[in-house]
Amino acid sequence: MLKKKSLFRVIGMLLTVVLLCGVIAGCSSNSNSGGSSGGDEKFVISASIHDPAQSVKTIFLKEYAERVFAATDGQVEMQVFEGGVLAGAGAALEAVTNNTVDVAWCFSSYFPGQFPLCDVVAQPLMGARDCMQVTNTLWDLWGKYDEMKQELDARYKVLHLYVNPPNTLFFANAEVDSIEKLQGLTLRAAAGTITDILGLWGANPIFMGPPDVYEALEKGIVDGYCFEFSGMYDFKLFEHTKYYQDMNIYCGPFLLLMNKDIWDSFPKSVQDKIDSVSGRDCSIEMATVFQNDQDFKKETVLARSDAVVVNVSPAEYAKFEAIAMQYNAEWAAKNTTSSFDAAAFMADAISILAKY
Repeated sequence: MLKKKSLFRVIGMLLTVVLLCGVIAGCSSNSNSGGSSGGDEKFVISASIHDPAQSVKTIFLKEYAERVFAATDGQVEMQVFEGGVLAGAGAALEAVTNNTVDVAWCFSSYFPGQFPLCDVVAQPLMGARDCMQVTNTLWDLWGKYDEMKQELDARYKVLHLYVNPPNTLFFANAEVDSIEKLQGLTLRAAAGTITDILGLWGANPIFMGPPDVYEALEKGIVDGYCFEFSGMYDFKLFEHTKYYQDMNIYCGPFLLLMNKDIWDSFPKSVQDKIDSVSGRDCSIEMATVFQNDQDFKKETVLARSDAVVVNVSPAEYAKFEAIAMQYNAEWAAKNTTSSFDAAAFMADAISILAKY
């Protein structure tokens, strides 16, 4: 029999989406709401990602769904819905928390304050170089600090934990090679750390999901944006971008989260099989794919005749860095408790970053 704890919720959200009617109709006749006792019982779960179909992250998530299906001998079918059709970028965490979707791909920066210890690597100018370096650092910290695990384990099952390539600043018409030239410019940013630091650097940051940036650039609503080359390319933002600043600001964690109740409903044998294709190794693989995609798309975009690379001199970088270091110190003070030294935690993160 086919057990689907989430499909009825999905149907409720997608009645107006004609594209998905075939999926709903094709599966509905086999549904059953009985308990999970293992054996040959089958499960259909929904996975939401806000990236478009051509994104390397979406492609990898679909490949991962195939791995889950194979590892569980067909007991778990993960149906991936891209483009934010089930939950937009800023709604993904609430959707998986409320069990509107079973699995959600979440960018931690869109949910400030939810995962502060995971976001230690998202603090500005920490020395991030690439996805693999920072993803390995996250997993080292995950294995070392129970406080970091507790941010997530109580509410979710963590399937993947990795980061995007270092984000930098892109501008439509402004050549920004100093902190003074950044003053007053309106920039798209994810929420949280990057919004804070751009404001401290003198810009006017506004939160905006990736799908909305193209039109905002086209209409002149924003002067630029903070992003990595991979996402910038996927959303075709290079069509309205001339200046590309050469400064790695931060990496943001991505979390593939499963609703805890759904995870707990699986038999232990099924959980073990899913774990066998998830976790650190899978996350490092995704980080490598992400970085390779970034490198290729960066080279492709910068080869355009209208692209201008803007270098920040060491003297100017020092101005950005001084403000960032003060911000990071305040982050450590904010997250320190009587039983947890966030400054030591951050120092450890910086040490681990330097190791990779």
